[in-house]
Amino acid sequence: MDRRSTIATLLGRKKTTKQKAATAVAGLEPYTGPWEQAQAAHLLRRTTYCANYENINEAVSNGLDVTLSQILADKPMPEPPLNHFFESDPNVPVGQTWIDAPYSTVINLVNYRYRSMVGWT
Repeated sequence: MDRRSTIATLLGRKKTTKQKAATAVAGLEPYTGPWEQAQAAHLLRRTTYCANYENINEAVSNGLDVTLSQILADKPMPEPPLNHFFESDPNVPVGQTWIDAPYSTVINLVNYRYRSMVGWT
């Protein structure tokens, strides 16, 4: 299934201006098409990161409503990345976050902050 036909399937066929106005007032029509691997994969690729075969199969078995609820659920923000080991940072002690700290022009912090960010994700 190509992108254009998938989007047309998910959003409905072309409608006249009068029908579009009625839809805007009434809300979106629920999706009633098939819910198989192709549709689940497309949705997960567009709304999440790193959708894999296991995630796609889980979405298919859970059904569209449960999958949409999981995608749209409020999730807590993660703790910010920390300075785990770099004692030479003049602005951020070990164990503190560097997110709002000023960047040093004396010491190159790119490598250590990059490693901190990769470990955080």
